[in-house]
Amino acid sequence: MSPASGLWVAARRGEHAGMVERQNGMYHARSARGRALGSFEDLDSARAVVDGGVDDPQGAPRGVRAMLWITIAASAVGSFALALALVR
Repeated sequence: MSPASGLWVAARRGEHAGMVERQNGMYHARSARGRALGSFEDLDSARAVVDGGVDDPQGAPRGVRAMLWITIAASAVGSFALALALVR
């Protein structure tokens, strides 16, 4: 979809998926959240990045993943400390 000259907007499942804007002879691709995905010499390359790009990783949000890793690390340290105490 092209709402304006030099601007292409992508949609995925009815939701905004990103955009490509032409400026100074280059095509600048952005994700759905506005993160720069790169600058390209041709429209097809820029559109491919937007079409194939996934702005949000699947799975747990970043904060939840961090808490899980902290819990795993703390459990490992606790297990090691308990094993060490039992050996003494």
